[in-house]
Amino acid sequence: MIKTNKDKVVKWSVQGKIHHPLASSYKVTHEGKPVILPSTGGISYNVKVGDCVYGLAGDHIEPGVSIRNEDNRESNALMTFFHV
Repeated sequence: MIKTNKDKVVKWSVQGKIHHPLASSYKVTHEGKPVILPSTGGISYNVKVGDCVYGLAGDHIEPGVSIRNEDNRESNALMTFFHV
């Protein structure tokens, strides 16, 4: 059995809302071709944390749900807690 400190970890509650991918303008490649890249956001229904990424058709795929807060400072704090 793997030993953990799960029973000692502080439980936090944070709140955000699911956000849509943001629109971005096209980029120009080093070959001079215009491309539009997708942004992150929304809900990935068939991709979960730990899934194999090889063979998937997509770009900037984030597993689960992308969330944010409307206030930039609060959103940055949310991302800090979310990634700890």
